[in-house]
Amino acid sequence: MKKTRSEGLYALINFKYSYLSNILYFIIGLIFLIIASLTTVQAPKIAGKLLDVISMGRDQLIYQQHTLVSLGIQMVLVILISAACNTMNQYFMYQFSERSINQIKKKLFSILLRKELSFYDSHQTGELFSVINVDTGTLRTAFSSNLTTLIYKPIIATFCVVNMIIINVHLTLVLIIILPIVLLIISQLMKKLKIFSKQLLECYAISNSVLQESLILIRTIKTFTQEAYQDSKYNKLADTSLYQAIKTKRMGLLMEIVVIIIAVFFVSFILYVAVRFIINGELTTGEFTSFFIYAIMAINSLSATVSSLGNMQHSYGAAERINDIINSETEYEGFQNRDFHSSIKFVSSIEFSNVGFFYPTRSSVIIYNNLNIVISKGSKMGIIGASGSGKTSLINMLLRLYPATSGNILIDGIDIYNWDLYAYRSLFAYVPQEVRLFSGSIKENLLYGNKHITDTELIDACIKSQCHEFIISLPDGYDTIIGDNGITLSGGQKQRIAIARAILRNAQIFILDEITSAIDTETEKMITIQMLEGLSDKTIIVLSHKHELISKMDSVYRVENKTLCKIR
Repeated sequence: MKKTRSEGLYALINFKYSYLSNILYFIIGLIFLIIASLTTVQAPKIAGKLLDVISMGRDQLIYQQHTLVSLGIQMVLVILISAACNTMNQYFMYQFSERSINQIKKKLFSILLRKELSFYDSHQTGELFSVINVDTGTLRTAFSSNLTTLIYKPIIATFCVVNMIIINVHLTLVLIIILPIVLLIISQLMKKLKIFSKQLLECYAISNSVLQESLILIRTIKTFTQEAYQDSKYNKLADTSLYQAIKTKRMGLLMEIVVIIIAVFFVSFILYVAVRFIINGELTTGEFTSFFIYAIMAINSLSATVSSLGNMQHSYGAAERINDIINSETEYEGFQNRDFHSSIKFVSSIEFSNVGFFYPTRSSVIIYNNLNIVISKGSKMGIIGASGSGKTSLINMLLRLYPATSGNILIDGIDIYNWDLYAYRSLFAYVPQEVRLFSGSIKENLLYGNKHITDTELIDACIKSQCHEFIISLPDGYDTIIGDNGITLSGGQKQRIAIARAILRNAQIFILDEITSAIDTETEKMITIQMLEGLSDKTIIVLSHKHELISKMDSVYRVENKTLCKIR
């Protein structure tokens, strides 16, 4: 998908995947809005007629009672119908807004799940959190409130001007002549407001990122007694956001003040001219009252429109940020949620052919250069090397988490990028060095890689990974809730659950990265024996510093000089 840059209002209305399915709610709300507008603008006309009738004098009022009653009923109906239609408009616009934002948030989350890991190297978690929550919240206000105002108020203003022309075209021309000057002043102010609004969103994103990071790493912060440092860091960013918010609000208020000054000028000038028309007999008191009310309504509508346009600048920036994510490429283009078992078959070998690698954010640091190695099906391969030497980078390439910067990686003679990504990754079961568990139950975590297994298979895998005994000792056994990232479990317990999860995936290639680093020697021996017996027909790649597991491998390689050297 080609990335395009959407700007301004186009970015706001470009969520076709969101609002088109909810367009009916918008249309119905718009219909009620138009009815409310048409009804509302009748009130000044009726008020003017009432004033003309009343001004006829006491004697004439006797003969005009039916007219007064009729006009009174009309005024009541106008108020009731306008209020009812406005209420219905709010209801349907709320439906449109909430449904659209819900779909946008789901779309964002779905796309973020399918982004390449390199995307997260250049985007902080807090920044993405801000887009999903803060920016979509800004759009919610735009859809539910500002958008309604931008439709409703110009309609009111238009009908007011039409009625003003009908009453007295000369007075109306006075307003129309000055309108371009007003619009020119407002447009210049809005350009500055747009810049301020975008800067404000960026400030919010940075401060939210620090907030998010601090909450995630709260244990590290406390361990190193860095509460004061993090506090100071966030306070500086919060103060910057506050300063930018005040600047933005100040500009918005300036726009409103300008409109008010113009409105005062209009009113004063209209009053002067209208009095001259009344003196000359060209305008009745009732007509003047209607015209004046229409003028005030038109000016108020203009003011509200300008204010909403100012508020919409926030929405434009939010829409652009959301579109930037949605319109960018994912690693799962055309992804379909297929069944796990629709995987490909690994027949012969994995081959690294003249492979070079560096991380996109650190292009000057070469990890591998001209790497050549063949891993045969069913073989057991061990990889050792100093921390940071590139052991995990090798796995990142093999799992297609990061692309090789040169050369090719082949499985059964086919470049790995020619395989469907979902089917390709189903070849692998991966146990990382740093185990991450979800906040649900132990059973949910065990079934994460493959939900098509029996309870017998579940228990058997847990026995092999030496975690069955401690699981059944827990109050709720396999249904025990483990908290955020398994906070209630030790490092060794989390590793054993991760090993069991990998076994249950029943993949063809197992990648084990320091899987026993938090496990005692005796438990490590038992896991090694039982796991290797159960995976005898599988291809296994082990990254480890520990002798017990490495000693069981068919071949062992060391990472040195930006390549792999066989040592056994």
